[in-house]
Amino acid sequence: MKIIVNYDLIKKIKDVKEPFSGFKLIRTKGPRILKLIPFYFLINLALFNSVEQAIYCSLGLNVPLGILLEVMPYRIVGEDFDKLRAEKDLRKLSVQLQDLNLKTNYELLLESYEYEKKYSIHLDENKIPYILESKYIVVPTYDYNGDIKESYIVQEHALGDKEYVLTLGRPNQEFKFSYSNA
Repeated sequence: MKIIVNYDLIKKIKDVKEPFSGFKLIRTKGPRILKLIPFYFLINLALFNSVEQAIYCSLGLNVPLGILLEVMPYRIVGEDFDKLRAEKDLRKLSVQLQDLNLKTNYELLLESYEYEKKYSIHLDENKIPYILESKYIVVPTYDYNGDIKESYIVQEHALGDKEYVLTLGRPNQEFKFSYSNA
């Protein structure tokens, strides 16, 4: 059975654990602000009719303004909305993991960590290649006696896609030749 989500599990755990700071702001909001730079540039180019002034205004005024607009809700309300959203998503995921027979809860899910990461190239139905990222994640779970044990899930994600697929599994052990001096 598969669970399909639209977020990276490890990044959601990091969003919950990491306090609000400039680094977290850059990690979570930076890509969105960078995507808006061409939009800012086109607006400024229409306003100033000069490429140099449009560049200076986009990078010197609009980007800091975008950062300020991202920080203001935290400063006004005092809540980290990314953390609240991540908590909600992880609580929902802990219930969904029950369908995979992984008895875990929100607190145990926060203790999950990435065990291994692999990349492979596949072809889709139109013969277009894509890169598949497979993250092997260790999730603490309860066994039938109530003791905590480690379970393994695989998070597969085609790079550039917003769909993440979680399934049970662990990486295959690969045997490598070793040389001895004997």
